[in-house]
Amino acid sequence: MTKFICLSTVLVAYCVLNSAAQKVQYSRHTAVVNYPDAIQLVANVSGHHHLLSFFGKHHPVIYIYDQKLQLVSQIKIPYLLPPDCEIKIVPFPGYYYLYMHVQKTARHELWKINDTGKVIPLTDLFLHLVQSQFKNKNSSFKISCIDNRLYVMCHTYFKEIGKIKTTIVQTDSMLSPVLTRNIIYNFTEGESLQRVTLTNSNDLLALKTANRTEGNILEVLKVNIHTGYTITKTFTSEGSIYSDPGIAYNVKDSGMLLYSRMRNPLGSTRNSRAVFMCRLNALLNETQPIALLKGRLNYTGSNFILAENQYPWISLFTFRRQSNFVSNRNRNSLTRNINNEDIFADLNVLNGEHSTIPYNYSYSTPGSIRFTRLDERLKIIRDSVIVNNDPKRYIDPNNFGRFIIKNKSYLLMLQRFGKRNGLMLVYTDDQNQVVTSDVRVLDKNEYILSQLQPVSDRYVILPYKNGREAGLLKIEIE
Repeated sequence: MTKFICLSTVLVAYCVLNSAAQKVQYSRHTAVVNYPDAIQLVANVSGHHHLLSFFGKHHPVIYIYDQKLQLVSQIKIPYLLPPDCEIKIVPFPGYYYLYMHVQKTARHELWKINDTGKVIPLTDLFLHLVQSQFKNKNSSFKISCIDNRLYVMCHTYFKEIGKIKTTIVQTDSMLSPVLTRNIIYNFTEGESLQRVTLTNSNDLLALKTANRTEGNILEVLKVNIHTGYTITKTFTSEGSIYSDPGIAYNVKDSGMLLYSRMRNPLGSTRNSRAVFMCRLNALLNETQPIALLKGRLNYTGSNFILAENQYPWISLFTFRRQSNFVSNRNRNSLTRNINNEDIFADLNVLNGEHSTIPYNYSYSTPGSIRFTRLDERLKIIRDSVIVNNDPKRYIDPNNFGRFIIKNKSYLLMLQRFGKRNGLMLVYTDDQNQVVTSDVRVLDKNEYILSQLQPVSDRYVILPYKNGREAGLLKIEIE
C-alpha cells in the first residue's frame, strides 16, 4: 500500500502549525534515467515541463511532460557527452539554451531547444562569436537571459596590474553581436570576488571581500555597462570577517538587501555569531541603518531570515549541503557565486560519472532551526525555533527550496523519518508569525528541492527520484 506521511512531530517554540494540507499531483509516468543524480528540470516551456538527464559518454535525454504531467515524448540529443564537461541551462520564454564546455579547452557546444523538444544546433555560430569577441577561447562562458535578450559574459584576470576585465556581449537570435562592452575594475592580492552578475540590461553588479590594512572589507560595485560609470559602496570591520556574503536584488526598484555572516578570525578563542544586513537603493545609498543581528543566533544550529516578502528567505549558519548538480572541480574562483539564486545550477560530468562535493558533517542530527522575521528597519519582530534533536525524526536544514508567489516568500523543507521523507512549507502570516504546513507526499521518494520552480501564482513543480526512476511533483499553494 502506498504510504503518505504528514509530519508535525518536532517540537516547535513560538511557531504556528497549520494543518491544512497542500494539494499535490505526481507525473503520470516516471522517466528511467541512467544517472538520477544528474537531472535538471526546466519548467513551463510554453506549458511543457522538460526533465533532462545527463551521463558522461552518453547522449543527454529530454523527457517532456505536458500540463497534466503526462510523459508525452522522449528526445535524445545527438551529442555524445564527453568527460570533464560543464553544462549550463539558460531558460527563455518558450525555449532554452543548453551550453556545454569541456573544461580547459576551446571545445564548446550550444543547442537551442523548444517546447516540443526540437533541438537546433548553434555551435558553429557560437564558436564564431567566441572567436571574434573573446580573447580566452578556453574559458567557460556565463550565458544569461536579461529582459529576454541573450548575453554572453567572460572574466579575464590581469594579475600583474591587479585588474579584472569582464567582457559582455549582447547578441541577436543568430548569435551576431549587437553590443560589446569591456568593464575593468580593481582586483588585487587578498581580495575575493564573491559574485558578478548582470542585474538588468544596464548594470553589472560585483561583490568583493578583502583583508586590508584598515580592516576586513565588504565592497559592492555597480557599473553602468554603457557609460562605465561606477558606484562603489564599502563596509569595514576591524575585527570580524565578512563570510559568505550575498545580495537579494529587487527588480522593481533596483534596490537590494546586502547580507553577510560575521565570523571571528581563525585562531580566535571566541565563538560568537552575527549577521550583517544593510538595505541599499539603486545608487547604493543606505536606506536604513546597518543592522547587526546577534545573540540568539548563537543558540541554534541553522538560521533562516526573512526581511520582506519581496525577498527570498536567507539561509545562514547552516552546513549547506551542496546541490547534487554542482561540482567545484576546476571551478574558477573568480566567478564563484556564494548566493546562487539560479536554480539552473552548473553541471559537471567527469569521466563518465557525475562529480559532487562530498558531504562533510560533524553532527549526527542537524540541531535546532531558527526562523526570524525582520521589520522594514531590519529589526527582529518574530523569532521561532524548531527543536530538531531527534536523529530519527528531524527537518533537514540543508535540503530546501525557496520561492515567492503572490508577494509571499516561502520555504519548502525536507523532513526525515528514518528512511522516509516528508515535506514542510514555511511562511509568515499577516501578523508576521511563522507558519508551518505539512505537505503530504509519497514517503519513499527523494525530492530535489533545490530545483523547485514556481510555474504560476498557484503552484510550483519540482523533480524527484526513486532509484533509477525520476518524475515530477506539482504542489498547489493555497
